[in-house]
Amino acid sequence: MLPRLNKDLVLSPSFQARTDIAVTKPDYFNLPEKVLQFGSGVLLRAFTDFFIDKANRNGVFNGRIIVIQSTEKGKGDALNEQHGLYTLCEQGLENGAAIERYSVLASVSRAISASDDWDTVLDCAKIPTLSLIVSNTTEVGLAYDEKDRFEMNPPKSFPAKLTRVLFERFKLMPEKGFVIVPTELVENNGDKLREFVLRYAREWNLDDNFAAWIERENQFCNSLVDRIVPGKPDAAARIEMEKKLGYDDELLICAELYSLWAIEGDERIEQACSFAQANPSVIIAKNITPYRERKLRILNGSHTISVAVAFLAGKNTVLEMMSDSLTSAFVERVVYDEIVPSLDVDHAKEFAADVLNRFRNPFLRHKLLDITFQSTSKFKTRVLPIIRKHYEKFGRLPSRILFGFAAYLWFSRGIERVGATIYGLRPTGEKVKESYPIQDDFAERLFQQWRFVNPYDMNDLIRFVKAIAVSQDIWGMNLDGYPDFTIGVARRLNDIIQKGIVKAMQTLDGD
Repeated sequence: MLPRLNKDLVLSPSFQARTDIAVTKPDYFNLPEKVLQFGSGVLLRAFTDFFIDKANRNGVFNGRIIVIQSTEKGKGDALNEQHGLYTLCEQGLENGAAIERYSVLASVSRAISASDDWDTVLDCAKIPTLSLIVSNTTEVGLAYDEKDRFEMNPPKSFPAKLTRVLFERFKLMPEKGFVIVPTELVENNGDKLREFVLRYAREWNLDDNFAAWIERENQFCNSLVDRIVPGKPDAAARIEMEKKLGYDDELLICAELYSLWAIEGDERIEQACSFAQANPSVIIAKNITPYRERKLRILNGSHTISVAVAFLAGKNTVLEMMSDSLTSAFVERVVYDEIVPSLDVDHAKEFAADVLNRFRNPFLRHKLLDITFQSTSKFKTRVLPIIRKHYEKFGRLPSRILFGFAAYLWFSRGIERVGATIYGLRPTGEKVKESYPIQDDFAERLFQQWRFVNPYDMNDLIRFVKAIAVSQDIWGMNLDGYPDFTIGVARRLNDIIQKGIVKAMQTLDGD
């Protein structure tokens, strides 16, 4: 039986002598607690905690992290059992070669369950060395819950929990606020979090000076995170990794090599986030909009445009999509011919090359079906701005993006409902079809609209696409207002239905 990863193992002379792993040094365990982190998920552990650990190794930040876990059981218990230690395996392509890098991270000092030990969470406000608060509670977590009350132990929402912690700090140490950096994938996440905290301060009738203190002594930073973190490897892969490592690690996780953390801020932010000095991937700038625009349009946008195309063509993962000459060429043409030219940001083409290289990471098995989750909303936020900018610049609509939109509509054609889930069908061979769930808030609406369409009648397709295009409650705009949008999507949809997705793609160049 392999030994469990813990402090005793790491500090043993044989472990300290290892060169195949980035090893934790004894003095790291004595560093002061500087960060309060809401969230114990794989993104933060392979991202914020990784950056801080790397900085500590370089003698820069010199601080550790208290992890606040919302759930009662789980990663927090495992973190404490392993003395905050866990292994990160970075995987990807470097100069064309597939590589893996292992590090034992020691940036986490302890984990506290907010559900089980709320008083200890509040006691953290007394720690004078704490200066930075980081969060990742998912997009759903960054929201205002009107049911939250000050006296709850704890409040349900993250913003309400944060308000309680800040109020404790205000009472005990009003001269020392925090730099607060949410990493949830929400636009202007720092601004939104500040708004929610101030709203709780008002609704809970807290000290009038508290709201002024929040504004004066605390800085909420908008930020953007970019790293693909598959997380825990499957059982077989974990066994092989642990044999190589020589120990058992309940918290072993994997991430791609690439990472980017853009934080909006000034000199005070640079001081609080001094770990950036040891991490070129961490960028502190007064305006992070260009970084967000590049990531949202090129990486997320190309995913959204191509996912239904590749899935209907029989591909199951991003790697499969990029390993096939036809679907990879579709993605590349979308990125280089339609997305990049529409953007007005620096280094868009270089970023695009990095994204396509990341899509070809042989270690990642990113399922296309997972990416189809909420495709309608993703098209609205990620892709429609590209269509608008492309039309404004070039006076025409982007052909392959319209093809991706048509594929999304065909993918969203539900065939049956089982319970609350609507299923579609894709061909997997001659006369063989495979069902798949359509995970979209608009699945029911599209299901109902497809019911009245003869997919082999072009006039019916035009009427159907127009009904979708004019739905401003879905898109926030009338897509039919673009010349040739409806007929362009309907024509491509007809090609997909009549010829099949593969042959329809093969004729795109003659479009």
